[in-house]
Formats: sequence, C-alpha cells, structure tokens
Amino acid sequence: MEANEKKKMECLDDNAAWSLFKEKAGKELIASDKQIQHHAEDITKKCAGLPLALVTVGKAMSTKKTPGEWEYVATMMRKSKYQNIPGMKESNFFPILKISYDSLESDYLRQCFLYCSLWGEDEQIPTDELIECWMGHGLLDDYDELNEAYIKGETIIGILKEACLLESGVQQGVFDRSELRSNLKVHDLIRDLALWIISGCQENNVGWLVRPHSNLERLPEDLNGREVISLAYNRIGSLHESPNFHKLRTFILQGNKELCHISSSFFVTMHWLKYLDLSRTCVTSLPEEIGMLHELQYLNLSFSSLISLPSALGDLNKLKYQYCGGAKELNAIPQDLVARLKNLNVLDLYSTGIFFFEGAFLDDLLSLSNLKGVGFNIDGLSALEKLLYVPKQRVRLIDSDECLTSISISPSLLGSNSELHLQELNIFFITELKELVMTSEDKTSWCLSHLKSFYLIFLPNLRDVIWEDLEPSYFLPKLAYMEIFECGSLTSLCWVAQLPSLQILKIARCRKLRSIIAGDRHTMIEEGTAFRSLKTLALDDLPNLESIYEEGILSFPSIEVITMFNCWNLRNLPLGLHSAKNLVYIRVLPPNLWDDMDWEFKHHFSSFVL
Repeated sequence: MEANEKKKMECLDDNAAWSLFKEKAGKELIASDKQIQHHAEDITKKCAGLPLALVTVGKAMSTKKTPGEWEYVATMMRKSKYQNIPGMKESNFFPILKISYDSLESDYLRQCFLYCSLWGEDEQIPTDELIECWMGHGLLDDYDELNEAYIKGETIIGILKEACLLESGVQQGVFDRSELRSNLKVHDLIRDLALWIISGCQENNVGWLVRPHSNLERLPEDLNGREVISLAYNRIGSLHESPNFHKLRTFILQGNKELCHISSSFFVTMHWLKYLDLSRTCVTSLPEEIGMLHELQYLNLSFSSLISLPSALGDLNKLKYQYCGGAKELNAIPQDLVARLKNLNVLDLYSTGIFFFEGAFLDDLLSLSNLKGVGFNIDGLSALEKLLYVPKQRVRLIDSDECLTSISISPSLLGSNSELHLQELNIFFITELKELVMTSEDKTSWCLSHLKSFYLIFLPNLRDVIWEDLEPSYFLPKLAYMEIFECGSLTSLCWVAQLPSLQILKIARCRKLRSIIAGDRHTMIEEGTAFRSLKTLALDDLPNLESIYEEGILSFPSIEVITMFNCWNLRNLPLGLHSAKNLVYIRVLPPNLWDDMDWEFKHHFSSFVL
C-alpha cells in the first residue's frame, strides 16, 4: 500500500469529542443503560478526538442496542495492536475505523466498499461509474432489467454513506454534463483503511497495486503476482512484453492519454483477467491476442481513440459488458462480431462513428438473448422500429434519407414500459423535422420514466414540441439535463419549465426564440413548480430572446448559475427579492449586456455578476 503525504488531522478536546460521539451513536441509546454509557466513554477515548473516527465509529455503534455488543467492541479496541506504517501515523486509527467496516451486514457489502479504493485520493467518483465497476466485478449480477442493477447499486451507496465509508462528492464544471452524475468520494483515511484491510491488515499489500494519478510514464516493476492493478490517469505511453500476470483479475488503465500502443504479447499471461478498463486512452487498435482473455467479463473502451474492433473479440465467450461510448473514431465492427458475443448484457456504441442501418447489425442484436442495455446511433425510424424489443439505454437518432417532418415519441417507436430503460435520447441533424410529438398512444401508464438526458440538436425547422394529453412532469419525471442547439424555428419552450427534475438547461443558437415561458402560465407558477430543480441555466447566442418568463417573477429555488452570452434583446430576468436563494453567480458576455438590462430588482443581483 502506498503511503502518501497526509493533511494534518485536527483533533477535538474531550468534551467536544464526547458530544460528537453521542450525537452520532444516539444520545438516548447511550443514556438508556449505564453499562452502555461506560463502554461509550471508553470507545470515545480510543478515538483520540479524531472527528472522522468519532463519526464513523459512532454511526456503527448506533445499531448496537445491548450492553454486550458495546462491551465486545470496547474490548476489541482495548486489545487492538496497532500496525504502524512508517510515515503514516494515521494508521493507528485503522483498527478503530474498521469497526464501521466490520459492522456492515454482509461480506457482499464489505466487498463493494473495498472496490471504492480503486480511485485516487480526493478523486470524484461518478455514481454510475462506481455502479458499473461493481457490475463488471460480478457484484450486481442478479437482475432481470438493467435499471434494477443501478437501483441496487444506489441502495448500496446509501448504506455505505450511512456507515460513513462513502461521502457525497462535489459538482464539477458547470458546462460539463458530468455535473449531472452525482459524484461520490472516499475520505483519504477511509481509502487507506480499505487498502490496509485488503493487505490483510498489514503494511505490505502484495495483492493489489493502486497508483492512480502518480505521473508514471511506464509500468511499475513490481507487477508480478498482482491480482488487482489500478494505474489510472498516469502518463504511460505503451504496453510491451507482459510481466507475470497469471493471477491478475482487474487491470485499470483509464485516463492514460499518452497510451497509444499495446504489443501483441502483452495479454499472453493474463489467463484469469475479468475486468479491463482502457477508457480515455489514445489506443487506436487492439492486438488480436486480446481474444486469449477467455475469462474477460468487462471491457471498457469508452472515449478512446480506437478506430475498429478486432474480430478476436468474438472469442470472449464470457464477455458481459462492452463499453465503447464516446469513441468517436470507432467506425468499423467485423460483420459477425456482435452475434458471437452470446453473453453480452450491455453493448454501448453510443456517440461513436458506427450507425445502425436497416439490415446492418440489427439481426445480430436481436439474436442476443441476454442483452439488457444497448447504446447506439441509428439512421431512420424504420431501423429504430425494428429494434422495438431491444432494451435501449442510449439512442442517437439521425435521418439521412427519410426526410422526416414529424416524429412521435411513443410506445410504437421505443417499446413498452417493460422494454424501455432509455436514459439518454439525442435527436440529431434531421433537417426537415417540423414537429416532435410526445404521445402515449392511449397507454396511460407509458412514459420515459428513466430518461435523464435529452438533446435536440441541429433541427433547423423544428417549430413545436406537441404534448398529446400528457403532462411533461409525468412523461419525463427524471429528466435532469436538456440541451437545445440550432433549433432555429422554435419561438417558445413553455414545457421545459414543468420538468420536475431538470437541473441543467442549455439553449443555444435558437435564433427565433423570443421567450422560454410564453403566455399565461399562472397555474404552474402558483403551484411553484416552474424550474423547481434547475441549478444551471445557460443561454447562448439567442439574439431575439426577450424574456425568460413573460408574466413576472419566478422563485428559482435551486438555481446556482445563470449564464447569458450574446442575448442582445434580453432586458430582464424573472428574479425578485425572494428568488434564487442558492445563486452562486451570473455570467454575462459581453459585459455591457448587463448594463443594458433593467428591471426592478436588478441591483439586488449585481453583486453576483462576474
């Protein structure tokens, strides 16, 4: 286990430590029995004033209701022989913090926690990425629908948070869609605790090597016999002859942006490899020898520079998860490759250079009986309709030759609720499209219940989004990210204000747009539902936009960021004295546009302008 430089720990005095411990363990529980109180005082002293230890152990003890349980923990803490790791005094607290780990209900939960240590110190962990890591390691295998795995993963995250072994992360960039993905983090000391446990509660961890963000330019020398290796976000440029990888199960090289070459002999000794992550690298091709990884279940090539997939991938009979999303240079798949991967649960080709056409790949997809989620780009409605019963996760729809003027988002296009797990929908570059119709076709319970991201991109003739006897709040209950770009015929967007979970709204280059909420929408405003979850509003190059809301003031209870670029005719914001209590900043470019704005409460918000 690597011992990194630690931040100085600020410890509490005895009174403050006792108060914090009682708060986390439960004041009433401690006061309910004199023996419990006695043991609680002993445990508090062992925490030595360290807030993290007090909180973590206190939470773990809150579930222990008998004096015997408290006595057992206090005795174990007194008997603990601390394993001092040179240069890392904090390791004295590992046996104390381990109480929270030991208090988890099952080995299954404990294993889920240990995999959280694969990320680096202070690194933000996207929730979906952690859940997919657990899926790839076989920890979330028991599901009929892909969404069940994500729900189970979120439940586990909640349990680990409650045990203070996992924390909520911070938001990333305002314009980065990853802001949507609720980030997580592991406290540095808790991460080191996990690695200490993995090493058998001893100094040297011979099974796992975890060195992300270490500025490595080549593979370390001490790789022989490792079971898990994480070298994410380093500067490794090539992978040559393989060390002795006969025990290796997990190999993570994510984010090595200088990695361009993998030699044909590199995979030769990886007979037991189950999990391989080459995402966000510059690898352009994979050697055919990758087909020798007969135990491989998870392969991540997302956002890589890969141009084509080797036919040898079809030899990976146990492969369940194949992620290629965002690999924009990827434009070729061997003809029978998909059909040979009989055990695939997830195939993600979304936002790559591969488009599914009528007769191309469609029959192969339909032949995969274990498929639970697919991300893909598809050309035309006729091809999409043929995939009616394929479990769609992410879809990018284009139109090369059908000259579509109207599209109905409906059960006959996307499938019934039992097949529909769509999380991302991108309607892209359909130049003749004039209307988008949202309809349940009289199936009263049908909706896009899992959709989180929705894109309307390069639709120059789109005039309206029509809702046929549907409320947007019901039809898109979880939609969190909405981007509308180059839809030059739209004049208003009233419906977006009604989306209950919308966090980020980006509107750009919609040059006829005059108002986002046009007309009389008093009912919606009185109920306080307009933009109730919106955190970021980004308006860019909207020369005819005159108002966000024509009727006056909105509360914007969640808004944090408002950006306005080249909105020359926008003279006011629908903000009053009691609006936008969570506002962080307003950015206006060019700056003189703020000077030209004029409404009653402008002065109240001037201090937020950057």
